[in-house]
Amino acid sequence: MNTYAIQSGSNFRTSDTELEQYVGILVKMGLVSTPRYKMYWSRELHFPAIADVMSRNKFEELTKYIHFKDNSQTVTNRDDNNYGRFYKVRPLLNMLHDACLKLEPEEKMSVVNR
Repeated sequence: MNTYAIQSGSNFRTSDTELEQYVGILVKMGLVSTPRYKMYWSRELHFPAIADVMSRNKFEELTKYIHFKDNSQTVTNRDDNNYGRFYKVRPLLNMLHDACLKLEPEEKMSVVNR
């Protein structure tokens, strides 16, 4: 999770909890959109469900350093058999796929029908 920040020479570090909060904020931003993301933290709008969970600076740092794939392990040659179009997010897609496979049929339907 912190690999890219370390590879970039940054002192930035995050935790699983902050990553969960970050994803939750992204979901909320998708539901309540503003012309600019900084408006969620503005004095005029101040969206508490986002601004009170994480500071804007922390959100920006997470946005900058979030990576799901170790760049040193990445295959970027399109002719290579191990190349994949979604190589940067493949670990995330695999995790979501595996989590969905673990759901019981009733749970799958309730997730689809939301």
